[in-house]
Amino acid sequence: MIQQLTKTIRPIQEISRFSGIIITMQAGASDRSKPPRIHAQYNNDAASYEVRPDDVVKVDGHMNIEQEEMVQVWADIRRVELQSAWNFMAEGNWKKGWEVKPLK
Repeated sequence: MIQQLTKTIRPIQEISRFSGIIITMQAGASDRSKPPRIHAQYNNDAASYEVRPDDVVKVDGHMNIEQEEMVQVWADIRRVELQSAWNFMAEGNWKKGWEVKPLK
């Protein structure tokens, strides 16, 4: 039973950090066909974004406009890396310490 539960629990991984914003991602096998989703946290604000092939869309939460713009620009620049991270996580191959380059 415990072994079965550990296979279904999808750990949240921190994948980047910049300008006080923490970016996390969580994906499992059932997420393979979905667009990558990232979660951003800044102080008491948090929001989730879907990284689509042609756009980055906030799907939930609230983020200060300045930080929201930084998250969206970063996700747009790092779209390919985010897709790779999503695929690795969905396949269970994500290694702690891997990260997506921060916004500079």
